Amino acid sequence: MLRGYSSMLLDLLKKTLWTGIGAAALTEKRAKEIVKGLMEAKEISEKEGETLLEELLKQGEKTKKEIEGFVEARIHAIIERLELATKADIEELKQKIDSLASKPKD
Repeated sequence: MLRGYSSMLLDLLKKTLWTGIGAAALTEKRAKEIVKGLMEAKEISEKEGETLLEELLKQGEKTKKEIEGFVEARIHAIIERLELATKADIEELKQKIDSLASKPKD
C-alpha cells in the first residue's frame, strides 16, 4: 500500500466504523477485534492500528458521557414536569417529620 494513501484510508476507515457500528455501541473488545482484523489484512500498520484503537476508545467514551448527560437531563426534565418528589425532597420531608416528632406535645 502506498504511504500517501494510508492516511486517507485510515480516515475513511474511521468514518466507516463510526457510521456502520455507532460510537456508543462500540465496546473495547469489539474495537480491538476490528483493528486486529484490519492489521491482519494489512489494511493498516501496527502503529496506525494502535492510534486508531486509542481514538476509537476515546471517542466511544466521549459519546457515552454525552449520552449519559443527555439522558440524565431528560430524566430531570420529566421528573420536574410530572412534579415527582426527588430524593432531596423526600429527605427534607423526613427531617421535618423527625423535627416535629421530637417536639414536646402540649
